[in-house]
Amino acid sequence: MLTLCSVHGPEHQQEVDEEGLATQLAQLCPALCGCAAHIAAGRFDDAISCLAYIKGLASLCDGPLQRLAKIMADGLGRCLLRVIPDPRLGIINKALIDPSSCFDQRSIRTARYNFVKLLPFLKMAYVAMNRVILDAMENEKFVHIIDLSGPAAHPWQWLKIMRAFRRRPEGAPDLRITVVHDDAAFLAETSALLREKAEALDMAFSFHGLLLRGRGLETLDFGGGGDLHDALALKSGYARAFSCALQMHRLLAGAVDDVLPEMRKMNHIHYPSPTTPLSSSAQATPSPQEEQRLVIVPLPPPLLARFLSALRAASAKVVAVAEQEAGGHNAPAGFAARFEAALHHYAALFDALAEDGAAEGQPLMQRAQVEQLLLGEEIRNMLARDDGAVERHEPLQLWAARIAGAGFEAVPLSYAAKMEADEVLRKRRVRGGYENRPHEGCLLLCRSGRPLYAVSAWRPWPSEEASVFGSSHQQQQYIVVPGQIAPTWTWPQEQAPVHSFTG
Repeated sequence: MLTLCSVHGPEHQQEVDEEGLATQLAQLCPALCGCAAHIAAGRFDDAISCLAYIKGLASLCDGPLQRLAKIMADGLGRCLLRVIPDPRLGIINKALIDPSSCFDQRSIRTARYNFVKLLPFLKMAYVAMNRVILDAMENEKFVHIIDLSGPAAHPWQWLKIMRAFRRRPEGAPDLRITVVHDDAAFLAETSALLREKAEALDMAFSFHGLLLRGRGLETLDFGGGGDLHDALALKSGYARAFSCALQMHRLLAGAVDDVLPEMRKMNHIHYPSPTTPLSSSAQATPSPQEEQRLVIVPLPPPLLARFLSALRAASAKVVAVAEQEAGGHNAPAGFAARFEAALHHYAALFDALAEDGAAEGQPLMQRAQVEQLLLGEEIRNMLARDDGAVERHEPLQLWAARIAGAGFEAVPLSYAAKMEADEVLRKRRVRGGYENRPHEGCLLLCRSGRPLYAVSAWRPWPSEEASVFGSSHQQQQYIVVPGQIAPTWTWPQEQAPVHSFTG
């Protein structure tokens, strides 16, 4: 449950009417959502009044919801700055906080490491993605892993997989790891760390670091023909695997925002079979039961389509993907709905940081760095209402449809992937409320019942005609795909699933 606030000191506690305070703070979420709705509807004067009200509520005490509200209000205020005339700017500026652009690269790097340290989500995603790669690379003697996670990359993931490869009955492969990142110091440190580990394990190993011009995949150079071979120094003779955590959503700039109006206009649409490439399916009229399992999917924006095409051309054996989970079966339509979904997502993260940090006795500075430098920057980017927006969360169902439409088939995660993610939780002193939930061959990483991240795996269809995003579909804006992502796997009879950790 979201903690409303923590009041400092017994003297202050006596002065506060706790019941009245809770009543006021309970209005924060509705006020934030109301402000977003006013902005979406163009009622800017009402939005400004909401901002002032939010600032007052968020200043009553210090708690995860109040800290989140200040960052959310900052993002909404920056939206308003683009459209409000000068006389009203003073009111908006009071809701703004110092921009994160003043922080140096070292502070940002520290915040990224603290996110992995304080919360288990990325470590759970890493081990699940590693298991996907290990399963795909069984008996391979030459393996090339390409880490496209950028700022979300962490050497812990690859130290784990190197040890796992070394334990294989057939022995360790000749391993090559390419890491794409925006921080030259991170690449240098990771290279030294992995080379040292390879020497200790007596493994054949090589490392290739690729420095991005910006912070994410949107700055990756695919080459003139949309080819990753030169950029990633791909070599023939190596079995390839891609790992991409919390980066693919940065390629959604320009994505169609509101699906529902277009749904009403559609008369003839494709209904593909879950077991065949999407482009090979014929038009048909679905039954009412089938309609409930279909998902309307906007075609991907050019940058994402180009990236997926380049991934497919790289002939990977497997692509492991982890993304933020927006929840539900359809992407939130419109700015106000996306804001509300983001509010719930980040409220769960801020609450987890507060509760876990207190239970673990972690320094408040570590939590503050994650909230302000990492999550705060994500929130501001998500609320940007121009071409600069690079953060956008979507549900697993929609991600699956986009990737499948680009010529990939889902690879169901194994039972071992779920168990290894659970092991990350078992090793933590704070385990309450976390859950790794299997879902249609994928894995949802949850807290307090809310999915916050999703892990899935993919491989290219063998046919070059497997993509529905090719030339024959250039005039379409939407496709319809089946709701099921991948064949589900069943639990071994000798073991019952571990659904959650409650302490």
